[in-house]
Amino acid sequence: MKRTLSILLLSSATLFACGDKDGTGDTGTGSTGGDTGTTGGDGPCGPWSSFDRPDAEWGYSLDETWAEANKKSGSFELSAFGQETWDSIYVYLIKEKGDYVVPGWDRHETAISYRYVCDTEGIKLLQFEGTYKYEDELTTDGGWWAGEFDEPVMVQPHDIAVGDHWEFSTTYSYTSNATGGTGMPLSATYDVVDELAVDTPAGSFTALAIDVEWSGDARTEFQADSYTLYVAQDVGMVGMADRAWLTNYDLNPEFEY
Repeated sequence: MKRTLSILLLSSATLFACGDKDGTGDTGTGSTGGDTGTTGGDGPCGPWSSFDRPDAEWGYSLDETWAEANKKSGSFELSAFGQETWDSIYVYLIKEKGDYVVPGWDRHETAISYRYVCDTEGIKLLQFEGTYKYEDELTTDGGWWAGEFDEPVMVQPHDIAVGDHWEFSTTYSYTSNATGGTGMPLSATYDVVDELAVDTPAGSFTALAIDVEWSGDARTEFQADSYTLYVAQDVGMVGMADRAWLTNYDLNPEFEY
């Protein structure tokens, strides 16, 4: 059965081993800072994300035109759970939950957990795992998958600006209910191409547009993909062009770093 998994990548999603802003190197240890946004008082994950704010939440709905063309409707939400340890490394845990309707099924659910390391270079992904389930009146079908990197890999530099570019090419350990551990290749390029006003159901934001080319992972059935992310300062992902839009968010303003 063909699986249709979450469209979010923080890539943020929303978004893995990265070198410096010119794309050289592949260890994630190069300079990645941009020259916009503020750094004073920012949390560990930088001015373009709030993943480091415990109990923060974001809700998204699929773009109606995209949903109609792809025969998939529904919404997903992100929740921040603060810090925990994973393999003796401090990480920030983000969980994504999706609830969709797809052809042939009454309900399609996804649940994905992301474990990020945040430092002065940026947001780095260490591990991600997901489950999926299809249901109708008579049948339930589902499974699970997980991916882990030997070293945490960059998904978003600490500060970014129009003109920035970063990329990665790496291999990660992949397991699922259908296969044992195996090394899977993964690569992507990111280009910050514009700063613009973005209107969403949750309000209007000044956002950076990031063009992403993605080689594919379990969320996209290992198919290559390209899309544009809209990222707003202090909020994070507010949309994916023609795919999904922020509908509500709560950044837990009472929390102080």
